[in-house]
Amino acid sequence: MADFHVDVDMQKEIHDSLLEKELHRHRYRGLSPYLAKRAEFVDWIHDVAEKFQLRYTSASSAVAYFDLVMDYYKDSINFFELQVLGMACLMVAAKMEEQEPDIPLLPHVIRTAGLKCTVEQLNAAELLVLKAWNWNVCVVTPNHFVDLYARESAMDDIVSGRSQAIEHIDKISEYAIEAARIACKDISLLQFRPSVVATATVVCARTLLNCEPHYPASLMALSSPKTDTVGTSELAICCEMLLRLCATDKLPQSVQAMEGVSHSLTSPDPAATRYETVVPRSQETPMRLPLQNIRDDSRKTQQTQSSCASSAQDGMRFRRGTNQTQAWRS
Repeated sequence: MADFHVDVDMQKEIHDSLLEKELHRHRYRGLSPYLAKRAEFVDWIHDVAEKFQLRYTSASSAVAYFDLVMDYYKDSINFFELQVLGMACLMVAAKMEEQEPDIPLLPHVIRTAGLKCTVEQLNAAELLVLKAWNWNVCVVTPNHFVDLYARESAMDDIVSGRSQAIEHIDKISEYAIEAARIACKDISLLQFRPSVVATATVVCARTLLNCEPHYPASLMALSSPKTDTVGTSELAICCEMLLRLCATDKLPQSVQAMEGVSHSLTSPDPAATRYETVVPRSQETPMRLPLQNIRDDSRKTQQTQSSCASSAQDGMRFRRGTNQTQAWRS
């Protein structure tokens, strides 16, 4: 974070818009027969995103797309198709979150991810994901909030010098992003709003880094609107769950820090965690996706290399007019 010159009005407008949109997010039912493989696919999607140096919001958005598609898909699907759908979700997310030069070409994605499919098959899978979401693929994830919350949480911290301040904020952001990745793998945290999970990642990061207070007033003012009836009790529960996950994932000092969070926040009220979200009518019944379009065709698989070369410059991208999070990133 080398630049602190942020358009405050635009930042507030984007933040308010994300808070409003998260109230109408898709409800995750957890009915997919492939839940046992979910954590592996989440790690795989993040790993591929890192190889292409994509933003964290691209990876988390891809996981959100993948969750909805699999949650409402009732037919059998093999491992090959899961892989293709996973990478298709990442490509759709990249085209939503990244700038045009940073979007990887499909042949490069196939080679890097180790897929045994053709460009046409992956392109067809992208179209399936878009249709499953009714082309409304603008989602809100915890990573859309993390950078802003990490920066705001450090506003009142006493740090000498600009370079030390930048390093301090970067460290909080680094820990928070890693905590968000860990949270992304556990379906139990999907019950919380993305902004609550993002706040919890920053609180956990500050706790692990011994930054006092763990939940500073600057962060509280930003992440807890006056209209929020859930309050810090929901956040306390989310933090406790997240710190346990961090301990399992061996994030440094997470075990010792678990007790500290409970003293930083008010006592949790279990009833406060009941939070229902709006599900569009079009998504209330299981969907059928024409996966025969991406079935493994041995003949096409043998021609992967030639197909990739000839299709590398085909029109396989769609653009997004504006980037929701670009104003926050440095």
